[in-house]
Amino acid sequence: MSKTVIANENVSFDDVDFVWIDGYWQQNYGPNILKFKSKEAASWVCDIMNQNRNREEYRWGILTRMTGYGIKNKDGMIVYERAKVKKQRFYYDEHKSNFGNGHYPFIDSTTRFQSFIDYLFVLDKGGFWVQSDERYIDGIDGKMEALAALNDGQDKGIGIKNYSNVVLCSA
Repeated sequence: MSKTVIANENVSFDDVDFVWIDGYWQQNYGPNILKFKSKEAASWVCDIMNQNRNREEYRWGILTRMTGYGIKNKDGMIVYERAKVKKQRFYYDEHKSNFGNGHYPFIDSTTRFQSFIDYLFVLDKGGFWVQSDERYIDGIDGKMEALAALNDGQDKGIGIKNYSNVVLCSA
């Protein structure tokens, strides 16, 4: 049986494994991948990892399949990317989120609200930062500050959506 060569120096899919870390499939073991044989090979690996039912966990009481938006090698270098991913910390009032009118996190911490979640956002083709995981965001307090925080760096978005594709803010 022949192996499917996916990367440099004849690295095969059978030779490597990946773990999900912050929106990327990071190579866990095997010969370090410096680049893929082709973009199609990298996309195929990403698809296989995203379809693997063993890559699920419970988050907020919901079974969630871990989705990777790219692949990093053992050194943490991005060797394939489908979409830009950014981790952003949001703070919230735990009592209002649990017993109030919904979950409305904000970007700044105060002495009163110490609860926080590190959300992952993916920059979609329309230019919106889209919530990809964690607790459902009903709205954002301090919308423009949140967008500015997500836009800090080279990747810029025009707004923020939750994972149901509801626009939470736009520029």
